Amino acid sequence: GVLLTPPLSAGLLPGTLRSELLASGTAVEATLTPDMLATAAAVYLGNSVRGLVRAEPIQAPPRSASA
Repeated sequence: GVLLTPPLSAGLLPGTLRSELLASGTAVEATLTPDMLATAAAVYLGNSVRGLVRAEPIQAPPRSASA
């Protein structure tokens, strides 16, 4: 599949790994929503030192009525 990465206008840094993934066609820019992340087959974080690392989902604690 193709990886999606948010556009720089979303606040990302123009990193080396991101640039390489875009240039090779491995990734394309797309605006990502929380629902897209929640339903994705996999989510990865990456940088030029570690490469791509699969992110593990965490369960958010329930909110209290006073929050």
